[in-house]
Amino acid sequence: MRAEYYPPKENVILHNEAPTDFYIVATGAVDLLIPEKGSDQFIGQAKFGEFCGEIGVLCYRPQLFTVGTKILTQLLRLNRTTFLNIIQANVGGGTII
Repeated sequence: MRAEYYPPKENVILHNEAPTDFYIVATGAVDLLIPEKGSDQFIGQAKFGEFCGEIGVLCYRPQLFTVGTKILTQLLRLNRTTFLNIIQANVGGGTII
């Protein structure tokens, strides 16, 4: 797991991007957006302790949303392989997820 800082208004995950990483918001916030009719439609927001990119990583599907920072944001980044290994090593927790 790596901690990374992202400046305001930077896209972290792009809509329909191949799933490679799962992110946990450590500080700041990210917006969840879907491209619609030439602009981005706001769907929701992830703040401290919340996560994004999990559906793409767990189901190996293209990312459902564009995820972009609102302010300076620190994200904990976990690659797909490591995340799935953690779930497999903790079967009880993996069942809950």
